[in-house]
Amino acid sequence: TDSQVFFHAAQRRIGVLLARSDIIGAQCLFLSGVYMMSTFQPIFAWRFFSQALAACQHVPFLRRAQYLSSSSPATTPSSASGFSPEGMDMCRRDTQEQAVYWSAWKSERELRRELSLPDFGGTDGGGVDNESLYPPFFPTPPQPSAAITSPGAAPDPQDQRARAAWLFYLAEISLRRLNGRLCGEIQILRRDNPRVPRFLEALAEMIPEYEMQAREWAASLPAELSISGGNGMGDEDICRSVLRGHLANLFETVYWPFAVAGLDAIASGRPTSAATREMLGRALSEHVDRLEANEPGFLHRHHGALFMIKSCTRSALVLVAAANLVPAADMPPRWSLVVYKVIGMLAYWSGEVPELGNWKRLLELQMTKANAITS
Repeated sequence: TDSQVFFHAAQRRIGVLLARSDIIGAQCLFLSGVYMMSTFQPIFAWRFFSQALAACQHVPFLRRAQYLSSSSPATTPSSASGFSPEGMDMCRRDTQEQAVYWSAWKSERELRRELSLPDFGGTDGGGVDNESLYPPFFPTPPQPSAAITSPGAAPDPQDQRARAAWLFYLAEISLRRLNGRLCGEIQILRRDNPRVPRFLEALAEMIPEYEMQAREWAASLPAELSISGGNGMGDEDICRSVLRGHLANLFETVYWPFAVAGLDAIASGRPTSAATREMLGRALSEHVDRLEANEPGFLHRHHGALFMIKSCTRSALVLVAAANLVPAADMPPRWSLVVYKVIGMLAYWSGEVPELGNWKRLLELQMTKANAITS
């Protein structure tokens, strides 16, 4: 294809960028990683993201951020805002550099955890995001152009895109921190409650608090990124769809212990408490919500598509497993419809990722069994 021809031509020239100290080299390395993720080659993508992140280490804004973080306690992640006023003003002109840095940082972290690389085990407690691992500052807001500050001036499209990107980074980072914090708390609950029934009781008591924190995050989103509406495929809707998917990941994490315990107990013929059955129902509903949230991007090629395909396939497999175990009346509405849409998604991408064809056939087989049970 044309994209492969252009990419290979670019790769023959990219070596000269490794010795440069400007943002262009980091941009090219990052975009190479985006291309690799878009063509479902994650290990090569991780190498490019890592190199892009390394190339960012000498850009001026990062050196200034490092100086501020080492000289002012207010710039550490433990502060309420995550950055000081000095950090906010240190680099209004460096939006482009920060966009590349944050994109490379986030992409490298996500892929490292996904790939479980043997020599990059990490120190974050089994893949949970620890706040101490985050850079000690948030992205700084873009500096509006001179024209935009004139009375009656029309919004500049480039300024609007820069602002939208900045808000999206903040939203993603804040949700990742929330997800990591909740994962850490759940791990502590599990450690302090070795017996599964007591652990589930303790977790159930925390669910309302976790749901409230998730709702507060969603309510804090600016109008440009509000996830309460929009279902198209424009730039803003893609961002909304990504954020909805990330929020679904958080809810899956919270309800996962109930899904595992509930389905395992039913499959083994063990009795389950009413609370566990209720939480299992909510967990299954969250899997349906994830599939509906991600559906606008099922056939959209982007550098997070592989993560989306895997998480949605996992949700579909959980739903068909439940359909083979629980009464049809206890399954959430629309579950079979969204599973068939996942099957269609897997068929669409299976020509590029052969293993997706195996996942598709497994889902089809399990759906046949589930339909036989309910008929």
